[in-house]
Amino acid sequence: MIVDEDESAWNRMQSRLKEAPIIASVLEAAGKISNASGVKKVRNTVGDIGEDAREAWETSQNPWVYRISSVWDTIMAEDEFAIGIRELRRLDPSFDLETWRSSVETSLAPSLLIDYMRGDLKVLKTYTGEAVYNKLAAEVRERKKEGIIFDDNVLGIEHCDVHACQLDPNDKGSPIIVLGFQAQQINCIRKKVSSKLEIIEGAEDDIKLNYYMVAWQRIFDEEDGCLKWKVVDLQYQQIGDYI
Repeated sequence: MIVDEDESAWNRMQSRLKEAPIIASVLEAAGKISNASGVKKVRNTVGDIGEDAREAWETSQNPWVYRISSVWDTIMAEDEFAIGIRELRRLDPSFDLETWRSSVETSLAPSLLIDYMRGDLKVLKTYTGEAVYNKLAAEVRERKKEGIIFDDNVLGIEHCDVHACQLDPNDKGSPIIVLGFQAQQINCIRKKVSSKLEIIEGAEDDIKLNYYMVAWQRIFDEEDGCLKWKVVDLQYQQIGDYI
């Protein structure tokens, strides 16, 4: 992929993470099922959802006037969604979607972003699938090649919503949950200049609002003998400055 180096570091990162085939496949399936069943139309591309987030932010001081989805009632592809949840409960009878969503918002999502912004590939590899790990690792290597360092502070995770829960459409594994969230992050890009780090974009008090779509899958870890959540796809879109 050719990326314009005159773009901001965030723009370049967005370009490198543009392709998200698993997320696209799951959202497309959810959209088709919703349309076929005559229920409320689900936005079925990551671009649609990212655009909704951007429009909501630009038209109101409330960053999420139009809630794209909620855990139980906005995604109404009931049959497939319910089948996915039942399968997750069959794998783990204690599974509760709202409890899991809350854990993503408070723990899993911040940890994912911190590890990714730091470029900690060793840690990322422990909870990401092979394809998405390779994508993230390639992006981290490009950053290192450019000599830039992102601030890894995550100030907050907001509007963490489930968009779809579908049986794995490709590998017939456990169900995949696609979840989106907004993240407040420091827009401060540093680069080593004359043996010292200098800020080349943003500032230490410049807060940026970003949107992430992440696909999660429950996988049995044979080595540890237990079920673990793994990130199997990820896409990033900018929303704007945090006001």
